[in-house]
Amino acid sequence: MKKIFVLCFVISSLIFANDQFDIIEDRIENQFVMEKIINLENYSVDYDIDIFNNQMNIEIEVEGLKQPNLDFKHMKKNISKIIKDTKLQINDVYIVVKYESLIGNDVILFSESYLNM
Repeated sequence: MKKIFVLCFVISSLIFANDQFDIIEDRIENQFVMEKIINLENYSVDYDIDIFNNQMNIEIEVEGLKQPNLDFKHMKKNISKIIKDTKLQINDVYIVVKYESLIGNDVILFSESYLNM
């Protein structure tokens, strides 16, 4: 019985364990909001950052009535600056921008991977 209890405890601990980058990911997401990486009126913009093994995945979801026109060069420059300010050793950055239509299918507006950003 004790073995089952210990096994359940270990499994639950692993399920609810936070990874080491949770706080940094939240800070970067907040900085994206503050710096207005994508500045659109009448659109809902959501940022999701995941860091794992010196890799960063950035997913930006834009929701609105019609597909927006975005300046991806400006966006990439701002993202690069924020990543350099974190002082993390990030070797690979994957950025994807999705447009989530209120009516119809989702569209990927931008998707690129950068080494040594």
